Amino acid sequence: SDVRGKLLERGFQMAEAVPSPPDAKNLVVRGEALAYEVKDAHLGEFQSYRAKITLEALEPGTGAVIWRQSQEASALGVDSDSACTQAIENAGALAGQAAAESLSAYLWKRF
Repeated sequence: SDVRGKLLERGFQMAEAVPSPPDAKNLVVRGEALAYEVKDAHLGEFQSYRAKITLEALEPGTGAVIWRQSQEASALGVDSDSACTQAIENAGALAGQAAAESLSAYLWKRF
């Protein structure tokens, strides 16, 4: 995803799942994506979608939420699938960039 890509670009290491038991030195980032169609008669044959990505980072060990942010983006496409996919990718890129910046700053303060 674009969230993963933005975090990797900033040097974060990623795992597919939370280790069990949780590792006290790693942050857990989880998220939710929501996309919905935006109807507009002025768009003609085009389809419009709006997506919202909400991410939160959890403190290692305690599970307390230390950071949360939502980003929204839109996209047009020739069909619903392409518009929806692009809107999610656009919102994911924004959310990933925000996460990379905020969590980098958090980690620098922590150490």
